[in-house]
Amino acid sequence: MIRLVALAIVAVLMAPLTALSADITLVSYRYSKARPVPHIRLTGVIRPGDEQTFAKVMEKAKSCANCGREDGGPWAVVSLASPGGHYKTGIALADAFRATIAATVVESGDTCLSACAVAFLGGSAFWPTGGIGVFIDRTIEPGAKVGWHSPLFPDEVVASITDGGQAKLALETTRIGISSMVQVLTKYNVSPLVIDKIIAMGEGETWNADTAGSLFEVRANLPDFPATSLDIPFDEQLRNACGRLAAYHYNASLEDGMKAVSGPVETLNATDAQGNTLTGINIDDRPLNVAACGVNPEGRDGNTLLVAILYRLDGKGDGNFEMVKQLANAVDGGWSFVGYDGGDATRSVLFLGTLAQALLPPEFPLASLQPLVSTAIDEGKAVDSAAILPTLKRDLGLTTLSESAFARIREGEGMIFSEQVGRADLADELIDDKTSGLDLTYSKDFANALVRSGNDTENSTSFYWMAIRAGARAAAIRIEMPVPGDQLTAAQKKLITAYACAVDFEGRHLPCYEK
Repeated sequence: MIRLVALAIVAVLMAPLTALSADITLVSYRYSKARPVPHIRLTGVIRPGDEQTFAKVMEKAKSCANCGREDGGPWAVVSLASPGGHYKTGIALADAFRATIAATVVESGDTCLSACAVAFLGGSAFWPTGGIGVFIDRTIEPGAKVGWHSPLFPDEVVASITDGGQAKLALETTRIGISSMVQVLTKYNVSPLVIDKIIAMGEGETWNADTAGSLFEVRANLPDFPATSLDIPFDEQLRNACGRLAAYHYNASLEDGMKAVSGPVETLNATDAQGNTLTGINIDDRPLNVAACGVNPEGRDGNTLLVAILYRLDGKGDGNFEMVKQLANAVDGGWSFVGYDGGDATRSVLFLGTLAQALLPPEFPLASLQPLVSTAIDEGKAVDSAAILPTLKRDLGLTTLSESAFARIREGEGMIFSEQVGRADLADELIDDKTSGLDLTYSKDFANALVRSGNDTENSTSFYWMAIRAGARAAAIRIEMPVPGDQLTAAQKKLITAYACAVDFEGRHLPCYEK
């Protein structure tokens, strides 16, 4: 009986008591250039049932034309901004993100703590080739706050236990709560060497992923940005990367990994299997053990590290090295990893994109990267602060589901109306890239606007898309219909026509607007 009661109490651990659930909404059908997939946003306190709400929003997001990422990547990106809430729902959301292949991100200026940080761990993507399958896809932008803490008791739970003299119940509940959290952190590949730090956090405290080293420890990544822009001497980039490799290889703390590579960076007294001269750090000279960490001439691009390798003596007595593990930093949009050997990608440090974090000192504060990275983030999201959302010259009876400065989702007659504004490449991407593979039934170019409509035969839906250009800015407008075009009702067809002839973006519109 005590165990059953304890489990019930654990269900509300770390949960501020409030009747309001999180707000989970579809923001747009395009998160960024690197992730041109639906953007879902979760804000507010996490409460029971939010996982079902997410499932409904995700289903709606995936029903749009050509929204899938069959070439690899996530099916959606979920941005999180929540103080926490119901712990078990946080786990359920993490599981839902993994199951539906949704990446997670905490954006600059947002906070994601407690149950939200647990949900964040579920961020995932999928790669259909090379035996990779599902892999971790969770991103923390500089200027964001993501933090975890030990299971906590709401005040009323503490009062009920102490007033009732149930010390045994309190101990049992604490044990189960901590055990549950360790299981979740382990399942989602948080380094076991920082779990104790998280568990040590008490009330009002959080262990935050706010340094380059902590990103490595929770297997999260930075947004893509040019690693070549980092003002870090090459020798220090190599040392920082080698510290991660040593920590990963020895299953040691990052602090111990850095200690292992504290020697000077120099020309090593051995070559690799291809006879290349190596630059690196001597670690040990015992055969079959790690002897050094270094880089060959092909492992750098100017002053930027591309590959660092842990070496051991090959045991043949000729002083040559053979590879033990490597760290790859892809600067061309390829795969980056630490020690990946083809195993379970969800248990590995494997990312699609750059691994610039590995070139930074472990204690490097992420917030100081904000000026550098924010430009790359805005470019990827096609942000133009001067852009304004489209207007309608008359009320069409649409219901607004979500609205931000640069995107709006409305609904009418069972159809979704998505409006997104920003740089002009939004229009090019929508018309040139997203229409590939679709069954186009109508295509028309006007002076400042382009229209495409047709069917997505794979998911049996139809679409009507508009791209309106205003100089360097554009509006990408998507009307997504839940049925093929030949099954649209008269009311749906009438609303599509009315919208197309009523929408205006910065004084630009279709010719029928004037009628």
